[in-house]
Amino acid sequence: MISESLLGFIERIPTPIATSLKLVLDSGADAIARYGALLDTFEGTLVTLTHLQLTEYFRCGFKSATVDRHIVDLLVEKPALSTGDWLRLLCALTKPFAGHCDQLLCPEIVVSLFTRAGKPTNGLKSAESLCHSRNKHWSHRLGRTAEHFQQRLTVDTPYLLSFLESLSFLSEATLLVPTRLEQCTISEALLFVGPNVQSGKYRCQVREEDLAERGGLLRVERSLILHRGEQSRVLYPFFRYRDSTDLALRDLYILTGLAWRSVGGQLRLRKTHFHGRQGSVSDDDSDALGAVERLLLPLIEKVGANQEHILAEDPDHSVPSVWAMQEEAHALFIGRDPLLNEVESRLTSGNGGIVLIVAGPGAGKSAFMFALYERLAVCGVLLHTISAQRSPRVFLRALMNQCS
Repeated sequence: MISESLLGFIERIPTPIATSLKLVLDSGADAIARYGALLDTFEGTLVTLTHLQLTEYFRCGFKSATVDRHIVDLLVEKPALSTGDWLRLLCALTKPFAGHCDQLLCPEIVVSLFTRAGKPTNGLKSAESLCHSRNKHWSHRLGRTAEHFQQRLTVDTPYLLSFLESLSFLSEATLLVPTRLEQCTISEALLFVGPNVQSGKYRCQVREEDLAERGGLLRVERSLILHRGEQSRVLYPFFRYRDSTDLALRDLYILTGLAWRSVGGQLRLRKTHFHGRQGSVSDDDSDALGAVERLLLPLIEKVGANQEHILAEDPDHSVPSVWAMQEEAHALFIGRDPLLNEVESRLTSGNGGIVLIVAGPGAGKSAFMFALYERLAVCGVLLHTISAQRSPRVFLRALMNQCS
């Protein structure tokens, strides 16, 4: 039974957290869907906090070579961001504010993650446990049953609630997209509060330097703002809001990667990639790209990042490197023998043709293909996996790697 206080909390926290948390606590829902929602709740919380702390870091002009290096490592040099990356970045952005966090919109973030001595709190330990559980039990799911995820819910739900308990201040903040702006006053907005997006009148003040005409980041019907009490923060554009005439399809998208190019020997941002519940989108809006460039290019230069590495193509998805990434999933693969036997028989029959393996997201298709490859490698079978990679040159290079 869900307590009244927890139900009230769900109705007041930002939508990226509330929507999935409501499903986690729905005991009548499918266990696999509930566990997926648990991880979505966790990731939505991490991303919301990290974007706020990124905004605070750049806004306050706080200088830390360690934090600069973390930002470049994770936002610039990595082809994609994992849940663990968001947690590491959140910790790196939060720890420097220990002892002088009064200037933050949500100073409670610091004490929710670190003790006065800089040690991890129980809330942070719960977050680390959830990261470990996600990597071990959810990635590719390996054909596990609903009973398995029901057991995981019993173990991991207390970790999630412990983490959220340390973040109760989120119920005092309003995440919104302004739809009407008069000088420095927002009078109407889309409110991302509770499980459902709401549209209506809302009053919130912003700083004059936040306005677009003053060189700021605020864009009507586009920018995300976190408002608390008499203060607000225009979040830096590592979140993306996607509009739709259908209110149910309006969604927030999380930054997953940046694509760069070289113009006259200078780095320029070509595109940003985002992921949300409605799928993936890319953004080449010049205003948004320019804002991200202005934040990141000075850091790239300061930390001496390798430009060739930043411009490099996505890494080859050859079997050795893929197995390195999938080692745990491969080792834990069990069952599916009848299906493995059937597909092996078809592929070795000599009759040619195509075998199509169809299953839902996370059902274990990739893990199944690795198990199948292990059986058939001695027959000269090659395996090429694609992770958003459609370059023919990389495809051929990956196959040649196996042939050698």
